[in-house]
Amino acid sequence: MSGTILTKAHHNSDGYDMKPEIKARWLAALRSGKYKQGRYRLRKGDHYCCLGVLCEVVHRDVGGWWARPREEANGVWPCNDQTHVFKTEPGAGTSALLPEAVAEYAGLDPDQLGVSILPHLMLTDMNDQGNNFAEIADSIEKHL
Repeated sequence: MSGTILTKAHHNSDGYDMKPEIKARWLAALRSGKYKQGRYRLRKGDHYCCLGVLCEVVHRDVGGWWARPREEANGVWPCNDQTHVFKTEPGAGTSALLPEAVAEYAGLDPDQLGVSILPHLMLTDMNDQGNNFAEIADSIEKHL
């Protein structure tokens, strides 16, 4: 992690404060047009969900990396569809929800890894139900 001290923003619906510098970097990435949007996985090939974009934005800060799921003992890949997992330490990693280390670094609730922006609205749902990155960025900007 960098030695930069980040200030806190207002509380979101879960009472956590997203760090303004991380939020600004995430919003810029979502709006940049650099990332192709995907669904149901943080990253699948060169497509990302909105939380996968956040992983990409902070991966150097948290010491994270993308990896293919390991081959099982029976020689079968657990996901044979270009799914990648995001890791911050050796082990299984995660392919669908925000890694706890990323949530904590960004100032998000580590118990809400789908990232709740309103009491009944998760960013994973917005992404997977077809909201584009610009719409998701607008919601993040308003509610986190």
